Amino acid sequence: MVGNENGESLEAVYGYIEEICDEIDADILKSQKILDFVQSETFSNILYFPWNEPKTLTEFLRIIVTLKRYATDERFSILEIFDKVLKSNLLKTIIPKNISSMKESQLKNRIQAKLFHFVIEILLFGYEHHLSKMDDYESDVHVIVSSLKFYGDIMLEMTKEKFAQLEKIYTDIQKLKAEKAQKKAKAQFKTRNFDGYGTLPPENFRSLPLIPSPAELEISFEPYLRSAKIFEPYSNSEHYLDVQFRLLREDLISPLRTGIEETKTGKSRMYSYKNVKFVGIDLYLPSGEYIHYVKIQESQLRLCMKTLKKFSLLCLSSDKFQSEFLFASVMDREECLMFDEKIGIKFEDEYNIDFSNVYQMVESPAYFEAYRHILLALQTFKVISKLNLDESGGNFCIFGKFTIQPVNLPNIRPHKPLAFQNYLVYGQSETQLPQYTDGRNLYDFTSILSYEAINELATMRYTVSEIKKMSLRNIILNESQFDAFTYALESEIALIQGPPGTGKSFIGLQLAKFLLDENNWHQWNHHETPLLIVCYSNHALDQFLKGISHFTSERKIVRVGGGCQDRVLNKFMMHRWRKQFSDQQHGILIGHLKRLEEEIVKLRMFLKQLSSGLACREAMIL
Repeated sequence: MVGNENGESLEAVYGYIEEICDEIDADILKSQKILDFVQSETFSNILYFPWNEPKTLTEFLRIIVTLKRYATDERFSILEIFDKVLKSNLLKTIIPKNISSMKESQLKNRIQAKLFHFVIEILLFGYEHHLSKMDDYESDVHVIVSSLKFYGDIMLEMTKEKFAQLEKIYTDIQKLKAEKAQKKAKAQFKTRNFDGYGTLPPENFRSLPLIPSPAELEISFEPYLRSAKIFEPYSNSEHYLDVQFRLLREDLISPLRTGIEETKTGKSRMYSYKNVKFVGIDLYLPSGEYIHYVKIQESQLRLCMKTLKKFSLLCLSSDKFQSEFLFASVMDREECLMFDEKIGIKFEDEYNIDFSNVYQMVESPAYFEAYRHILLALQTFKVISKLNLDESGGNFCIFGKFTIQPVNLPNIRPHKPLAFQNYLVYGQSETQLPQYTDGRNLYDFTSILSYEAINELATMRYTVSEIKKMSLRNIILNESQFDAFTYALESEIALIQGPPGTGKSFIGLQLAKFLLDENNWHQWNHHETPLLIVCYSNHALDQFLKGISHFTSERKIVRVGGGCQDRVLNKFMMHRWRKQFSDQQHGILIGHLKRLEEEIVKLRMFLKQLSSGLACREAMIL
């Protein structure tokens, strides 16, 4: 038997692999030959070889896949062989490295297509026959499955079918795990004795940092939480803000706490990166700040391009998260950097960092930037409210013998009532008229009237009460849609619900069209404030804006945020408006500078003439 352990060269081992593959092609391979090979010490050793040549690796994977023919052979255990494959470096580093190192010019190479096919075949076999073991290598499988998505266009047709099957199995398993984890979390939540039940807050929520302390990341830590009120009112607005802030902050911290604990055991579902090293500090021009750059000595960075999103929260530790927790957010993730396995990070606090250490880094599953702004807004919102000592919370009350302990937060907003506090805080269910109307405003309802009604009716202007009495034959909406439409116009807060296909988006567009109508705009919008539209997903927002663009000026639409996949809507993007505004401002400034330069020239000439005149006058006197 050939093998490196017997003094044979690596080339000899590769040559033997090629010989077996040739016999497979010629259909003359004897079962004993392949069985002897996979049970040999040579096979066990080469599982840990670097495999820098994709062609040889592909042939080796083909031999492993061929073993499926002998799954029922009593002369060996295919599960034992497969277990060796799982424990080796094949899934962990070798296969990801070979996939990630492919260049564009190689993508249509048939060798790469075969490599993808055999990798998928091996993973499918694992899920079908060795499911319990596959769970131990979840993070490795995730990296491979995620990376293969980028190369679907060069897969063989039969490979695409296999990959779709693999992706479905993997997704179903992840969903099942998530459901189990959710049930477990709910069960734990019910049995946990949170400090918040029946007690006062230990501190003013406005003084809590957004970044968790090391103690809060201990799996045994029990946060101070109070339940959100559903069927009863809050005591006051301050009580409401305290509860919402703490629940939202725990929503941010909890998955990080669980993920770090799982990382310690080696079974984390979070994105985890080992061998992270600091490589320098540099000025990040977009923000004008100095940030640190780190290099991740693993192939995951290239493969999971959807991870390490900008502003994602990272936690670094050089002691496996025992006592050191360094929090930073992603700042620079340009493609050229990512390809070189580097990112730029900004620390969230001042830390004593040993830049010579090697760190382990995890990425929080909760997108920090979204939480950051909401949590800060809750902290900086000051409201007019009578504080109730029993509910509102602790040492920031000012009743009786308790004194206020001020919190030094920047940009605290002026005291004012919390928006919609009658509904959110005090549980009022009957909605009131919007503040901009007394119910007697005349609106132009042309946008919802039928063509026949427009031709027959003497006027298009009615109050909401009057339009509600009109026959539905004059309206382009059905009864439930019309009820929802008028309810939204008569209520300062409205919730429109319904199953798919009932016209919720359609009603939303009709309301936007009605409100943006130039005949209605000033009837309800006395202060010329913009109409804000928020959607759950980028796709939903794009669809809604596309509809709005059909009936309003393009110069009146600004799309905030990224993720726009529609070329038609790119012209509405915030960065384009910024550039256009910047160009306009630049032109205005240049004009001002030219006028100032002209003024300076005139003044210089005047001073010169004045100086010359004075000199002549002095000469005449002398």
